[in-house]
Amino acid sequence: MSFLGKVIYLLVFPGFFFLVSVSSIATFARREENAFSAWRRLIISTPKERDSANSINIAASVVRVLTLSWLSCILFGFFQGDLVLVFNLLLLQALCSSILDISSLEDLSKKDLLSYATVRFGWTIPLALAFVVTSLRCGEVMISGIISWQNVAGMAVTSTAGGLKALSGSVLSLLSALTASLGILGFAPFSSVKFKERRVEEILDAVVLSSDSAVYIVIPLLVTILFFAGKTQPWYEYIIWALKVIIVFIFLSVVDLILRKKRSMRFAFLALALGFVFGLLGLILV
Repeated sequence: MSFLGKVIYLLVFPGFFFLVSVSSIATFARREENAFSAWRRLIISTPKERDSANSINIAASVVRVLTLSWLSCILFGFFQGDLVLVFNLLLLQALCSSILDISSLEDLSKKDLLSYATVRFGWTIPLALAFVVTSLRCGEVMISGIISWQNVAGMAVTSTAGGLKALSGSVLSLLSALTASLGILGFAPFSSVKFKERRVEEILDAVVLSSDSAVYIVIPLLVTILFFAGKTQPWYEYIIWALKVIIVFIFLSVVDLILRKKRSMRFAFLALALGFVFGLLGLILV
């Protein structure tokens, strides 16, 4: 019971507070209702209001929030977790997001379903290869171990530990991970499939916004941990970490802007193929 209490505490406080804080910044930027107020409205809503929402959407939204909360706790060091767990959590949040999307789709053809599956889950193979390369290079599967290795040897994309072949493998796997990140975030060319705007019940707006906003920080943070971690001491290194996360997000956003005119299934499949090739070459070299 003591362990379960700690798990609940860590999920609810650091992870959940992170999600709500991020979504509050997003709503402030859009001049919409503050996320804290929206969550309060959800909590104090009447049973009739909650019953009006689709029960599957409610379950998917709550599971996605808890999944991203758990993932953020791992990345921020509150929990121990390995790459397999991180991958499964990312897959679970994508599945929950898909449930919310599909509830907004009508007359979905087989072609549209293939396109959607490519957009929503095509990132899994490039990211899996990037995870394997990073694990082999660092000799670690735990997130904390990967950070500790780079704390000693330097950033994975600059360290010559293991030779130039290993360094080249890490750089190629970085390209594979960045391709996967574009897919997870729904950036171009993976934003090529245009469905109707996601329709969720008003009572779930706060939950969905919390999840959608947090992904934009969680993914750049994950890429930073895998390839740009570096030192963690003294304290100002964490400021440098924050700058790295911002730079990764800006880079992904710039790629999205550049490729926005090339949004098509053809370019989405080409990006996946390139991500697979980069990851496979990185695996060979490492």
